[in-house]
Order: sequence, then C-alpha cells, then structure tokens
Amino acid sequence: MRTFRTAPLAENEPREQEELRSAFWAAAIEWYSDLCPLSGIEKVAWLGYGPALGWMVFNVREFLDSDEERVAWAEKAASQNDCYGLYALAKCRMEGLGCKQDREGGLQLMRQAAELGVGDALFEYGKECYGEGDWQRYHWWARAAMAYHHEALTSVAEEIGLQLNLLAEHQESSRILFEIGAVLTVEGLEEMQSAELFYGPLAPPLLGAARLYDECCTAAERAIHCWIWVARQGIMRKDICKVICKLLWANRIAWNQPRSESKSRIKKVKAGK
Repeated sequence: MRTFRTAPLAENEPREQEELRSAFWAAAIEWYSDLCPLSGIEKVAWLGYGPALGWMVFNVREFLDSDEERVAWAEKAASQNDCYGLYALAKCRMEGLGCKQDREGGLQLMRQAAELGVGDALFEYGKECYGEGDWQRYHWWARAAMAYHHEALTSVAEEIGLQLNLLAEHQESSRILFEIGAVLTVEGLEEMQSAELFYGPLAPPLLGAARLYDECCTAAERAIHCWIWVARQGIMRKDICKVICKLLWANRIAWNQPRSESKSRIKKVKAGK
C-alpha cells in the first residue's frame, strides 16, 4: 500500500497548507489542460493533502491497487473534511467495499458530502433516503441539478413537467414543484444553458419552475405588506398580527435558504473558485 502522512496536516502549519494547496491546483489545472500526467496531483496526495487525496479516489479509481487502499485514502481525505473523500468513503461503507458494510454510517457521510456541494452525493442521498413522490427527494435532486449533475437535471425537469401539467389542469399540485423552484434560480439556469451544460428541451420546465416560485414569493411579499397595512390601520389586534407576520417571515427565510446556497455557488463559479 502506498504510504503518506499518518496524521492530517496540523492547523498550525498554514504556510505548508498554502504551498500544498497551490501545488495541487497548479497540477490539477495542468492535468485538465492535458499538459501533464497525474504525477503532480499524485505527489501532493502522497504528502497527505486532503483535496488531492479526495480528487484521486473520486476521479481515478484505477490508480489504486485495491478497495482497501481506496478506503485508506478516502479516510485520510475525509479526516480533513474533503468533500470528495467523504463521498468516496460513503460509497465504500454503504457497499462494503474494502471495509465492513455500514449503510447508516455511509449515508451520514453521504449527507456531509452533499452539504459540501458534491453533485453525485446530492443526487444519491435524495435517491437513497426518500421515495418517489416525496418532496424531499426532489429538494436534494434540485440542488444536485444546480451542481451540474446531468441525471438530476433530467429527472427534475421530467417531474416539473408532470407537476406543471397538474397545475394547468387545475388539479392539486404537490409540494414538489414548490421545493424544486425554491432551489433553482433563473440566473443560474440561464448560465448553465449558455454554457451548454444541459440540452435545450430541459430549459422550459426548469426555468418555468424557477419563475413560478419567484411569482409566488412576490405574491407572498405583497401579502406580508398587506397584513402590516391592516395592522397599522388598527383593524385587528396587535398580538394576532404579530403572530401572523412572524410566521410568514420565518417561513420566508426558510424557503429562501436553498436559493441563497445556489446563488452563492453561482458567484463562486463566476469568480473561478
């Protein structure tokens, strides 16, 4: 088994961390540009740098000699909270590859990787934990779609089409459509479309859900202002008005949290981070 440091880089080694970070990204950019082999990234991984370890176990499975070795590298990366290391370790534990099978422990790691924005983790966590028709599945899948996960984009677009048809036929539409729209952003989808990250037929349902959510939020905001106006006119008791406004505002914050995460990811992409 290849060897590397037996402990994560200490927090009191910022200079060395920065040097390894720079070396890793320089090697990764050169590799993506077909200017050098994997040796540069592999070298940084052997020094125990979490993102390099995670990148290797996530992207180059044939590089490692065995499942046991893959688990060792993934554990090393996960100990430094690397998102790809967490995802690779989750897959190994859920499937019992190179280690004892532990589905529950694997799902916990999968969620950690998903919260760090790994598209595969977002999609698989939603699929593994929630059944068809459960809005929570589509919440995670929508987040995967905004992380450029192709299968998630396709699955979410298909479900949106179904839900929009129900809405057009004046049938009761489930919470699925709302939750998907809460994550998608028109700005992000248009950027993905211009970069040809998904096929044209997927655009109408995806953009439709995002715009419908925006319309609902605008209507909700107007409702809040309406309640405030009613309160100021003294038409209802202040204590009742405070309860209503508090509930409306609390839910508004909760509903917009996923969209804030999506917008933050878009800004990072624009900045090239």
